[in-house]
Amino acid sequence: MECACAQTGCLHVAVQRLAKESRFILYEFWEHNHVWKNHLQTNYSKSFQRGNVDFLETPELMTTMLVPASWWVLNNN
Repeated sequence: MECACAQTGCLHVAVQRLAKESRFILYEFWEHNHVWKNHLQTNYSKSFQRGNVDFLETPELMTTMLVPASWWVLNNN
């Protein structure tokens, strides 16, 4: 999380543990799609992905959602 948060274009990172389950949800908010894709190619992101793959009980699920800039400005200032 610290490495991602320090990267230019990262707006917010949060982790949520699902109650009574051994599942976590990682939320990442990035300024632009291409900045996020660049982040996925960094050494620390690849290390994170490789380090967690052995612990997965089911394949990871990745989804993206566009968030209007006006939402971010209104909710974070």
